[in-house]
Formats: sequence, structure tokens, C-alpha cells
Amino acid sequence: GAVTFDPKKLESSSQLWSGYPHILTPSFQDTAHNITALVGDSAFLPCTVSHLGDRSVTWMRKRDLHILTADVYTYSADERFRVLHPENSDDWTLHIKFTTERDAGVYECQVNSDPKISRKVTLTIKDSQLDDPLHYGIATTDTRFPDYIFDDEKGTEKSRKKTKKKKVPTVMIEGQSERHIQRGSVLSVTCVVHHQPHSAPDHILWYHGSTNIDYDASRGGISIQ
Repeated sequence: GAVTFDPKKLESSSQLWSGYPHILTPSFQDTAHNITALVGDSAFLPCTVSHLGDRSVTWMRKRDLHILTADVYTYSADERFRVLHPENSDDWTLHIKFTTERDAGVYECQVNSDPKISRKVTLTIKDSQLDDPLHYGIATTDTRFPDYIFDDEKGTEKSRKKTKKKKVPTVMIEGQSERHIQRGSVLSVTCVVHHQPHSAPDHILWYHGSTNIDYDASRGGISIQ
């Protein structure tokens, strides 16, 4: 039998096919590739993924190929790492608390699409000027999420509209930035933290250079009062 084509039906079929919904694949939005943080502060590494669908976002540290987070879950034994993902948003920000110089390096945000896509973010850590009396604490809240506070366990957000906003504490080292003493003498350094009433910080960390001072150390001649 002969095959015949009806131009009207063919045109209608073509229009129907051209109107078929296009399947969107995951893609990264343009966010910062280089992030700088001070020792002891929080670092926020951005990763924004459009059209994620049912795919997953994973953060990996390139230095040792260690998986840090997958979806909203933390897979690292280091509790300083977590992902910030406000509900119904495209943001998957890696949050690193109490940064050290060892945290510097390249991190990779990955999406398990087919093919897999990834995006590198380089973190630079600088020494904080703890002995400078003019150096104050820096707010560690990510300014890209001004209307949210984050749940420490799940990395999910809660509305801040019903929560009274708190001022971030400021920190100052009393006295001169340089001090000369004789070997064997006692050096006393006082840190003053200015905070809102009834909102004292849970932790105050002291550093010698980039080394965190152990409060409970039985040796070394250093004590915290």
C-alpha cells in the first residue's frame, strides 16, 4: 500500500511536537569562586543550583577527596561542617565554623546529574589580628540569608521574622598590640567581649598564631581564667 501524507495533519503534528515541554537539566548559577575568611571565623562557600529536580548536591574537599555533606546531611566526623539550604531555595552553601589554616584549599560542589557537573570554590584563610586592640569581631551570619536562622542539626531554616534579631558580639584585646617582657615572666592578656544582656557566647577560642589553645592542657604554662 502507498503511504500518503496529509499536510494539515503533518502541520498539526509538528506543532504538537514543538510544544512538548523541554526537560531542564541542573546547572550552576554564577556565584563567587574565591572566598576569604579569618582564622576562627565562619566561612560560607556558595553553591546555587537551578533545576535540581530529584538530583543531589554533594560537597567534597579536594585535598583528600573527602565527602563533607550530601543533601542536607553531614558525612564528616568534623562537626564544624554543615550545609545551609533554605527550604524551596536553590542555595546549597557549605558552612565551616571556627576555621583554621588547614581548612584552606579547594572545595567542590557536585550534582549527580548525567553527566555529573561540579563547581570549584577556593577558600583562603588569613590570620586574625587577635593582638590588635582595634580589631573587632566580624559577623558570621551569611548576609545572603538575612531572613533566616538555621537549625544546627538539620541545616534547615526557621523564619527570623518572629525572632528578635540579636546584635553580633564584638571582641577586643585590651592593652598595647606589642608587649616586651623578660623570659620567665607572666604575660596576662585580657579579651573583652561586648554582647547583649543574657546572650553571652557559648565558646571563646584563644589562638597562638594559628594554633587553638587547649583550655584543659596540663602543660605549656597557659591558663584561661
